[in-house]
Amino acid sequence: MVEKYFGGTLIPERESDPMDEELISLIRPCALYAAQMDEFQLHLALEEVFKLIQRANKYIDETAPWVLARDEMKKPRLASVMYNLLEALRAALTMLTPFMPESCGQGLRPDRRGERTYHLGSRRGIRRAARDGERPQG
Repeated sequence: MVEKYFGGTLIPERESDPMDEELISLIRPCALYAAQMDEFQLHLALEEVFKLIQRANKYIDETAPWVLARDEMKKPRLASVMYNLLEALRAALTMLTPFMPESCGQGLRPDRRGERTYHLGSRRGIRRAARDGERPQG
C-alpha cells in the first residue's frame, strides 16, 4: 500500500489517533524482550512478539487502511497507519530474527533504494535497537 498510494515513501504529514497508542506501546518494550532472551526465557520472549503481531492485526481491522486510501483528504491518517504498521512489522521481524534468521533477514534487508536498515540477527543488535529506540524514516 505504501508503494501504491505513496510511491514507496510516506508523506511527512501524519494524523495520529488515540487507537494508535496501544500498538505503539507494544512496539516499545524491546527491553523486556531482550531481558527474556538473556535469561533464555524464549517462550516468554516469543509471547511478547506474538502480542505485537496480534495487536497489529487488530489495528488493521480497526483502522481499515483500504477505506482511508479511497479518500484523498485522509492521506495523512493513512500515512500514520501505514507508518505504525511498518514499524510493528520491523519490530516483529527484529525480535523473530534469532528464531528464523533467514526468513526475517529478507524482511530487514535494504530496499531497492538502498535505505539503511538494522541488521539485528544478534542479541547485541536487538539490545542496540532497544537502547537507541531508532525508528525508520517513513
